[in-house]
Amino acid sequence: MPFCRQCGKEVESDWKLCPFCGEPQNIGNEQSQSPTPLQFQDSAMSGDIHHTVINNDVEAVTNAVIMALDKLGVVSNESTKEVPVELVAPEIQRLNIGDAVDYFSPTNERWLDNCTVTEVNGDGTYVVSVPKSSGTEIKYARTIGDSPGSIRPSQPLFTIGNRVLANWKNAGPLYFGIIADVNPDGTYDIQYDDGDAELRVEQSRIHLAPNLSVGDRVFVNWKSHGYYFPAHVAAIHPDHTIRVDYDDGDKEDNVPLSRVRVITEENTEVMEYADAISESEEELLQAFRVFDTQETGTISATELFRILTEMGDQPIDQSEVFELFSDLGIEMDAELDYRQLAKWLVSP
Repeated sequence: MPFCRQCGKEVESDWKLCPFCGEPQNIGNEQSQSPTPLQFQDSAMSGDIHHTVINNDVEAVTNAVIMALDKLGVVSNESTKEVPVELVAPEIQRLNIGDAVDYFSPTNERWLDNCTVTEVNGDGTYVVSVPKSSGTEIKYARTIGDSPGSIRPSQPLFTIGNRVLANWKNAGPLYFGIIADVNPDGTYDIQYDDGDAELRVEQSRIHLAPNLSVGDRVFVNWKSHGYYFPAHVAAIHPDHTIRVDYDDGDKEDNVPLSRVRVITEENTEVMEYADAISESEEELLQAFRVFDTQETGTISATELFRILTEMGDQPIDQSEVFELFSDLGIEMDAELDYRQLAKWLVSP
């Protein structure tokens, strides 16, 4: 069974996207087919789960601990408050049996409409019926996405008049424009601000273009994990990505607009959700800060060991945590970013 190189969870060999984190799967890549239980991309790490070398890189250690705890079932992403629909990332939206979807045919290299979800699998994938002239075909283990073999809800994401940023002719740079028309095949016609126009632009090349300014309050899909956290815009770059300062003090740069949601304070449901998430995260951060006497935003693996095995309502057995650290090659003086760990712990 292959594993996703981004989140470490099991995926099927014919999946184009990981249903858990949305990461494209490079089928045929020997690393993605490895039987190793977890894999990590960071250059500061090498080897498999039982012989991993971590050169005390904070980001690498943090990612390793988060993914390993999740894999062992230590991280419990159970939220008492339902996530508002505005803050559900496209890659983790759920479809139901009978929902109308489009299927991206690898053979035809285009979206096919009038398809239907016939089964919902426990791993987040779907069984879809695809009508063709020769009869109905059944596609198994399909995921939501924009790559060949994936599916998407049949309703368009954009409507005529939407202000957007589009990857002009798939050349890379993004340009401002307006949706001029929505085509039956799910593509869009765009009128750019500079007077140019482009027809039949694929949905994956288009992003809503909020009018952002430095200091604006936003919700950001943190590191593309699918969970949104409140933040403020710290900088806007020429390529239309932004740098954000999260409310918990964490920072993230080069964030694409596709991961940003602008929610007004009039939306009380989202505001209440943000307050609940922030309150839960702050409780965790206060526990971590006890060990961060220098206010660096990091704690040592030794301190995390104590938190996991001595604190909380259900402390973890010391031998289990020690084995985890040993398998990962994490030394007790290795540092990790506890703000990232707190986000993962409170994620719904």
